[in-house]
Amino acid sequence: MFLGKPINFTENRAVLHTLLRDHNILEELLSEKSEDLTKRIKTEGNNTKECCESKNKEDEDDECKEECKCKHENCNCHTEQENNKGLTDEECNNCSNKEDRTKVKEELVKIREFCEKIHSGKIKSSTNKKFKYIVNIGIGGSDLGPKVVCESLESYKIKHLKCYFVSNIDPLELYNTLSKVKVEETLFVVVSKTFTTLETMCNARLALKMATVSSNLEEVTSFGISKIFAMWDFVGGRYSLWSAAGISIALYIGFDNFLKLLYGASVMDKHFKLNALKSACTMHSLIEVYYTLLNYNSKCIVPYDYYLRNLYLHLQQLDMESNGKSVKENKKFTDHSGMIIWGGLLHQGTHKILTEFIYTLKPELEFFTDGSHHTKLLSNCLAQAEALRKGAENEDPHKLFKGNKPSITIRLSKLTPETLGALIAHYEHKVFVSGIFFGINSFDQFGVQLGKTIATKMNDVIDDKISDEMNELKEVKMPEMGFFDEIPGFFEDEQNCKNKI
Repeated sequence: MFLGKPINFTENRAVLHTLLRDHNILEELLSEKSEDLTKRIKTEGNNTKECCESKNKEDEDDECKEECKCKHENCNCHTEQENNKGLTDEECNNCSNKEDRTKVKEELVKIREFCEKIHSGKIKSSTNKKFKYIVNIGIGGSDLGPKVVCESLESYKIKHLKCYFVSNIDPLELYNTLSKVKVEETLFVVVSKTFTTLETMCNARLALKMATVSSNLEEVTSFGISKIFAMWDFVGGRYSLWSAAGISIALYIGFDNFLKLLYGASVMDKHFKLNALKSACTMHSLIEVYYTLLNYNSKCIVPYDYYLRNLYLHLQQLDMESNGKSVKENKKFTDHSGMIIWGGLLHQGTHKILTEFIYTLKPELEFFTDGSHHTKLLSNCLAQAEALRKGAENEDPHKLFKGNKPSITIRLSKLTPETLGALIAHYEHKVFVSGIFFGINSFDQFGVQLGKTIATKMNDVIDDKISDEMNELKEVKMPEMGFFDEIPGFFEDEQNCKNKI
């Protein structure tokens, strides 16, 4: 995966969402001003020699080149020498895709500049007002990941901004959202990789001032949108919150905090890359696989943190869309696949369920309490895990808890952009390892595409049918009110009506 090989074997694509949070790119963004970086990227091109470019002294450059395991002059893998020990020349070629790295840098710079201009008021609404509301229009990975992150990091938000998400084609969701904002102070962010997704495009047509994230530049331009951010084939939708698809995150919590989110994920990437078989990600996966083999096909995720209350929604898509498959690379069927993911808790049911608890040692905000509230919260979390394990004997079967119900507990020091980034990246790698065990491709999504294709055809059929019926109705002469008087029993007394109901 880290080497850019096409491990998405059904679509012959690389899987490089980890490149979006590459440690070296983040360090460069943190150390340089966006204006300077933009100029350098434009002049850099494909001929740039990036060996230790963050260092200025020639002797340091030479030293780094000598230590680098790769013999290729343009390879930058020396900047993570520990990560790449023992890599062959061929592998180093793969790990140094200049074009993709430059794309990622450029896009991050564009996001930073855009966020700065929105926050400072340099970019205003069509009515010359500062933006106070963000409405993200997208579905699936273009909605759930950014939505959960914004909700989880609410305590880090830019004070004057509110952020809403619209994914449902049911117009009531959009109507309900628009009733909470002032449209003249609202920035609509449309996120769609293909820019043809039915739900997203229907909602986007009702939006005003827009910025768009898509890989279909031609379609976006024809839509009349000029502010465009890129997406790429090497990033799947459910892994895209780290890209421009997460621009609503950057706008809501600020670009610096967005970088911290990416940095936390990069730390987990390094942990997984250096200790693949012994990493926490792999251990987590093996526990789940073990219980899968014991016919546990359902997992309940229970966060004991208010801001993480809906984290399971993103993990549902990440896990089930990735590993809810039955065909292996050799085109044979697998006996096992990923678990059903949901939120809630069961003590006395008959289904075999693995429970996963998540808690933080310190609250995000202390407010006016003395800390005892959070202590009680932690006590409840650990007590639930213990209750599932031990159960309780009782002669009354209604009060009997058999126990011996397994659980996993994940502890965060505190919920911050860094720890949230690391947590989500941990789950991504866990899903990847489980997919390897099952022998399935965790990165395609043909099941989702099938539903979209059928929905489009169904919509065309229904539209034609409704159109025909509406034309027929126009030719029908509506009856006079007296018409109903002639219908036997139409007007009945109130009690008879109630009885019939």
